[in-house]
Amino acid sequence: MKWQEYYRDKTVVVTGGASGLGRAMGAALSKCGAHVYLVDIDAPGLQEAARGIAGQDVHTITADVTDFERMQAVAQEIFDAQGSVDVVINNAGMVQGGPAHALSPASFEKSINVNFWGVVHGIYAFLPGIMKQGKKADIVNLASAAGLVGLPYVAPYCASKSAVVGLTESLISEIDPDKVRFHLVCPGSVKTNVIRNGILDLPGNYKNKVADMMDKNGADVDATAASILKSVSRGRAFMFPAGGGLKALWWIKRLSWHLYAWTASRIGAFGRKIEQKQVNEGPSGSRPGGG
Repeated sequence: MKWQEYYRDKTVVVTGGASGLGRAMGAALSKCGAHVYLVDIDAPGLQEAARGIAGQDVHTITADVTDFERMQAVAQEIFDAQGSVDVVINNAGMVQGGPAHALSPASFEKSINVNFWGVVHGIYAFLPGIMKQGKKADIVNLASAAGLVGLPYVAPYCASKSAVVGLTESLISEIDPDKVRFHLVCPGSVKTNVIRNGILDLPGNYKNKVADMMDKNGADVDATAASILKSVSRGRAFMFPAGGGLKALWWIKRLSWHLYAWTASRIGAFGRKIEQKQVNEGPSGSRPGGG
């Protein structure tokens, strides 16, 4: 059976469906003949996404994944309309970070609320109904390669995505797979606007440099979406699509922690060099005391 047939006539919910991987997965699922529900806080983005796949069975629901009561209402609306839910893809996420010494506990709140609690809310808004519906479903949690390896200047993002990794691994070990199959997805670099749209107080032009690097070396978003959906249909519990060098870093970590720590510190050295240069030259680019 071709993987696309797995989704035919199935009800699939995708959070963060207005852009990036969520939008790409929604489009691919629509082509498979699924009943697609795109959920996002960005109402205009949802409408644009739906227009991009017009004529298909695509529904949009505006909701904030950090609001559990709202997500429960979304789940009830979909169960009432379709009778059951076959796949939930918890994809909504954002990037937040900055120099670690300049962060505060408040700097972590947005990342934790969206990236971690958004996944928790997506799971537990739908899980009670799924457990009662009498047929197996898939719940797909999008973490990140940054949940497997620590990256400089995005400590809040790494922390939130690491929490998603631990949560999903726990659920995979506990929940009966004959009722719910949980899937953990840790994408590497993908060509989306997640960096440019992120809350990132990075030194110098570091943010644009990272975004440009992802545009150049990141994986195609449509190909990555298809890879994820194909792997879910085959029952794979863990997926590491795309790369951008992050998969290699993950393997280094698995083989040698000391080598991994040295490699990661070399990556951070580039940012520290830019940061120090900015301090020395000042915000205007001229050295203090210069004429």
